[in-house]
Amino acid sequence: MDAFTFTLGRLSDAAIEDLAPDFETLAPNQYADGAYRLRRFSHFEFDRAEQRLTLLPPKDFVQGDDINHFQPGVARRYDDLLPTTWDTRGFGELIADFARLGALPELVRIEVHQLRVIALPGTAVETAPEGVHQDGFDRICIATLGRAHSTGADLSLHESGDAPALATLRQQAGQYVVLNDRTMWHSANPVVAVDAGLSGYWDAFVLTAHRA
Repeated sequence: MDAFTFTLGRLSDAAIEDLAPDFETLAPNQYADGAYRLRRFSHFEFDRAEQRLTLLPPKDFVQGDDINHFQPGVARRYDDLLPTTWDTRGFGELIADFARLGALPELVRIEVHQLRVIALPGTAVETAPEGVHQDGFDRICIATLGRAHSTGADLSLHESGDAPALATLRQQAGQYVVLNDRTMWHSANPVVAVDAGLSGYWDAFVLTAHRA
C-alpha cells in the first residue's frame, strides 16, 4: 500500500535565481484561460542514477472530463520550456527533489508546466478554475517561484473531492509540495491584485509523473 500523502520542501536560493527570470517571457495563448494563465509545457525523461535529464519531443496536453471540467478533451499545444530554464542547475534541483521525495522510478517521464497567473488591478483570477481536483497521476509537485502585487494562490490539500481542507499552504518563493495524486486532492484560491495600477501575479511550476 502507498502510504505517502504529501511532503514539503524548498529550493535553494541559487535555484530560485536560475529559474525566476524566464517567467517574464511567458506569453498569452489561444485557450480558454490563456489571457491570464500564461504557460509553457514540456515533458522529460529523467535518469535518477545518472542525474540526466532529456527533453522529449513536443506533445499535446489533454485532460478528460473526469479530470478537468473546465477544458475537457481539449488538445492543447504550448511552447516548450526554454533551455535557459530547463538546462540549469536550478531546474535539475527541482526535478531531482521531486523524483526523490515522490519515490519515482530510476527512469521516469516527468511533465512540467511553467505558469504565471495574472490578475489586473481590482480583479481576482481563478488559480484553479476546475476547483478541488486531482490531475490523474501518481505524484505531483507544485512549486512557487514568485509573487508580486498580489494575494491568493494559497494551496489547499484535501482527502477527497468534497472534504474540507486538510492543510492550507501560502507558499513563498522556492517552497514546494509533493503530493500523492491518487489519494489527495488539491486546489488554490484566486490570485487578487492588491495595488492600484499594478498587475499582480503568481509564478509556479507544476510537475506530474507516474510511478510505473
